[in-house]
Amino acid sequence: MISKTISKTDLPLPARGIPEDSYFEATFSDGSVVDERDTNWSAFSKKEDVNYFGRTLNFFISNFPIVKIKTRLNGMEACIEEISEGTRVYQFIRSERMLAKGVDRNLIIGRGIGLVRDGVVIEERFINAIENRVQGMRK
Repeated sequence: MISKTISKTDLPLPARGIPEDSYFEATFSDGSVVDERDTNWSAFSKKEDVNYFGRTLNFFISNFPIVKIKTRLNGMEACIEEISEGTRVYQFIRSERMLAKGVDRNLIIGRGIGLVRDGVVIEERFINAIENRVQGMRK
């Protein structure tokens, strides 16, 4: 099982700067599942340049085939199911950092999941915590 090969973390989400209600869940091609509550995306992904709707960006893309990915934030969920063979998956957190006298705070403003085929992003879902909605794009 793929999930058994991925290192676990003992740190809870808040200790990693992530709210309790914000996490990803990935289902691999063998049916095994990993969850951000006990592992980090970086434990099974690598950073790659991809074509993101005409721009080149870096994403951490899974090293293993994923057939379903979902992410949650503020009671909202984004999910991509039935991911075809040869399509690779990424996920990300968008945040803002507030630095002021006596304040050093990181605020998650969104979470996203997406699909890459042949180095090009073909689909993305984004939970926008500022506008309180799930957005999507498809190429």
